[in-house]
Amino acid sequence: MIQKNIELGPIHEFLPGAMKIGLGLSGDEIVSVDTEFGYLAKNLIPGSIGTSIFARTLRLSRLEPESALIIDQMLCGCIEEAMEFEVNPRAEWVRLVAKEMCDLIGILKYLALMSKRMKLASLMQVLLRHREDLVDLLELLTGSRFGYDYIIPGGVRFDLSHGLADRLDRWIHNYLADFDRIESLFYWVGYHRNFLSHLGSVADRGDLGFVSRANKDHTRLGPVSNVRSRLDFGLSASVSVGRRLLELLNAIPEGRYHDPVDRVLRKTQLRTEMETQRGVWQFYFEFESNWSIQKIEVNSPSDQSIKALPEALMNENIDDLPLIMQSLNFIVAEIDK
Repeated sequence: MIQKNIELGPIHEFLPGAMKIGLGLSGDEIVSVDTEFGYLAKNLIPGSIGTSIFARTLRLSRLEPESALIIDQMLCGCIEEAMEFEVNPRAEWVRLVAKEMCDLIGILKYLALMSKRMKLASLMQVLLRHREDLVDLLELLTGSRFGYDYIIPGGVRFDLSHGLADRLDRWIHNYLADFDRIESLFYWVGYHRNFLSHLGSVADRGDLGFVSRANKDHTRLGPVSNVRSRLDFGLSASVSVGRRLLELLNAIPEGRYHDPVDRVLRKTQLRTEMETQRGVWQFYFEFESNWSIQKIEVNSPSDQSIKALPEALMNENIDDLPLIMQSLNFIVAEIDK
């Protein structure tokens, strides 16, 4: 069998961002995988050293726009912990609603791209329509579709918009009513189920970013994780997040959406993490007494997912590369920090 090496990138439609991937092929079978990153050169984290953590220029959320509110919430959580400040229950509730909406928008994007890779164009349009309607509601809450600057130390910048709870409730019920149709379209041919179950297998070590720790025991099918199990997880996650939002909307607390903070520093080293449907985000900060940042470490879900890529692609057909890579749901910008 003739063996050859090919290189894709740094820009290619099969890749999820600016990166290179080198493949060794034996016929159409992938026998070696090598990845290379660093082409975005964002320099967000080194550029933040020496900056006040309160500075408006500290935009760690640019690591992954779909997770911007999640990252902002972790950042503000670090500030509040350093001040030993307790957020008002109303502000905490609004933050949680925004976080779940942000998480669900990311899940719908993942499902839409998976349907594209499976050549299900009509299904992709259905999912993008649901996602666009939800993005509209998030804009109604935050005032922006990108670079939100909504979650701030002490709470949030605005309270819940008038009529948002009712509109969000209607959106969730519409999506849940449409879910059976969406799921059936993904598997409208039995071949899809069987094919995806044998594609992109990764040994179940329980530490990969594409499945969150809390849910990993319920989303694996057998001793391996494969494209189908990752797609199943995305589908079930969209429903579980929607139902969590409904629970939140049925228990709206009273109180203030923001309280002033005194900025008295009581801790200079902080480590925090947040569970999302894509996996776990971890932050580590070191400050000086004037809130100047001395060190930042960020571990994203993609840092774990990318470790699975060589194993998932090994011995697979080159034609299945785009679908397998998309199923891992990693974001190049997170790795290129």
